[in-house]
Amino acid sequence: KNKTIQPRPEVLQLYAQALVMAKEYERQIPVLKHLAEGSGESRNYVFLAQAYAQTDDWTDAATAFKAALGAKDVERQPEVKVQLGTALYNAGRLDEARQAFESVAGVPAVAQTAGNWVKFVSGEISRKKMLGGS
Repeated sequence: KNKTIQPRPEVLQLYAQALVMAKEYERQIPVLKHLAEGSGESRNYVFLAQAYAQTDDWTDAATAFKAALGAKDVERQPEVKVQLGTALYNAGRLDEARQAFESVAGVPAVAQTAGNWVKFVSGEISRKKMLGGS
């Protein structure tokens, strides 16, 4: 009989951390994806999103940040929303980025950062419209 050992979440997390320390960012993504999907925990989706960001895969980073925000155990939601907004901005999805930043601009812990991003992204949207882009 073929038996497979299912790795425990703690082991996967340690392995992913070792890959980060070795600067093996792309190799940690499948490990973190397995961990996030298996646990459903917000923090593991945040780790996955950050790994995607390390490899400049902003679309998948935004998707993972959204999954983190949709999990039942979200911690530090305003900070995650700022990270989501940053990923959306870098993915070129300016309107969505501005919405993410606006949604937390009134939260004291991130108000200044989010407010600055709202101004910056709004300026980028206006500049694109003036140049005839969408």
